[in-house]
Amino acid sequence: NIFYNVNYTFLIYFTLYFQAEASNNDTLTKLFVFYVLICTFLRVIIKRIGLAIDKRKMHTVSMFFAAEFMCLMFYYTFYRVLFESISEYYVFIILETSHLAFEWIFYPIRASETYCNFVTSLERREGKFSGILVEFLSPYGLNCKDWQNFVALDFGIRFLILVASGLNITITLLTIAWSPWIENSLKETGIQLEYTLLYISISVVVEIGNVILLNRLFFKPRQLDIKAMLKQCFQEVRFAFITTIIASVLFINPVYAFTTGNEY
Repeated sequence: NIFYNVNYTFLIYFTLYFQAEASNNDTLTKLFVFYVLICTFLRVIIKRIGLAIDKRKMHTVSMFFAAEFMCLMFYYTFYRVLFESISEYYVFIILETSHLAFEWIFYPIRASETYCNFVTSLERREGKFSGILVEFLSPYGLNCKDWQNFVALDFGIRFLILVASGLNITITLLTIAWSPWIENSLKETGIQLEYTLLYISISVVVEIGNVILLNRLFFKPRQLDIKAMLKQCFQEVRFAFITTIIASVLFINPVYAFTTGNEY
């Protein structure tokens, strides 16, 4: 719960600062790299806590993947909101390229045989530092195939959220802008709705293409069936219920607050 609040608080204040620096395009790029690194660091910590909880129970909701779902919801919801502060095409291209480069680093490299062999070599070493590093890099004691399944399911959850976040935020923005009963709408605050919707649409299409490419080049050759893994995961009723609650809260709240000038 502490790390949950830390993550959410960081994203709120970061988004406010990002919007305040909107006129400085060079600063925006550096801020986004910082955003990705901090989100990744917090996600690793929260997922490791979830994994520690999972080790003490059986036949119930996986806190590891619930944490993955929650952290990716954080990342993508606020990531889409950042597009409201961008007016230059080249800044959007830099941000989207950085985002895609991170996906290629974070998933194929982590699920590669070379990565697995490196972690295995660390497990065989003696020393406190090696043990801490192994716990940070992957769950201790997993063989390469099991770890690749972990990464593949992570990737599948990421795909669902990137599509859902794009659709949900687009609908929410249009609703806020066109609803006569909502004060301080997008048009009144001067936010460039056309740019925002264009950037969100392009980013979702490009990211879906990137997912297809990654799946064909990396996951399929290793016989990692992402679709089957997702189906099995969401067949767990409690997991599906938890993720639905998280999605309902995290999608709408940041979008509404940061586009209407409301305070949290």
